[in-house]
Amino acid sequence: MMIADPSGITRHGCGSFPNPENTEIKTPKMDMYLWGNIIYAKVLSLSRKVTQELLEPISKWLDDPDFVKRHAVMIENNVPNWAGYKRKQREWTKQQRRLAAQRLRMYWQEVHSRKSHRKHINSLIPRGNPGSSPILDAMPNFLAPIVSPFSPIEQLRRDTLKLFEQARTLSVTNLLPWRLLIISDLAEPKTLTDLPEYAENRQDKVSKLIHLLHLEMEGKVKLTQKKPFSEIQIKRLSDGDAGIMIKDKQGLEYHFDWQDLNDAQRNKVIADIKERRILCKSV
Repeated sequence: MMIADPSGITRHGCGSFPNPENTEIKTPKMDMYLWGNIIYAKVLSLSRKVTQELLEPISKWLDDPDFVKRHAVMIENNVPNWAGYKRKQREWTKQQRRLAAQRLRMYWQEVHSRKSHRKHINSLIPRGNPGSSPILDAMPNFLAPIVSPFSPIEQLRRDTLKLFEQARTLSVTNLLPWRLLIISDLAEPKTLTDLPEYAENRQDKVSKLIHLLHLEMEGKVKLTQKKPFSEIQIKRLSDGDAGIMIKDKQGLEYHFDWQDLNDAQRNKVIADIKERRILCKSV
């Protein structure tokens, strides 16, 4: 039977015990140095047993005297040095702080340098009346030659000029949209000889034959030949893509459907390609 009274004592029958809520629990202090020595002794004993009972028999079995030296854990010669470890850790922390402080100083130097450059440029640009600046009076729009090479328009012009310079070094057969031309010419079955010529005789035939083989692999045309060296019969199986993209020397792009162009317009596009006035590709 348990009886509670106001004094904080819980009575169990005739005996009494202190109430846990009103009792201070005293935790004994642990000697960590002693525990460390105990753990170290256990580890050292285990290492010796592994060396004596496992590594040495294997060394004798392999007839390799250096086997134990290569694989034994030499704890006796490698006593943990906690003070040295903490000292190196503090030195590493100080070094990291010095490096962080150096990077922060360099960052702020760069920020101040940019602010000073921005302030200098702002001082060159007049506020209000442009006529109040003697620099602009002497050199009107003097910033345009400096900034214009980095503008998107100038970048587009350079890229377009590079493309046209590359086109000058290429043959016409590498510039014509052969797949589009061949598919559009096959409104009805034809032979290889019946197809219109767009370049010199030999280059024209080689380019057509190469692209016809690719189109046959894609299932867009069917090629037949009754016997060796006879005419190659060509039949279109699918319309394929008829879109074309044309780029002029100003970098402007124009998209057309080849089927919507008449014969004069198609001939004009082909002539401009041959003269390197435009660049085009099938899309």
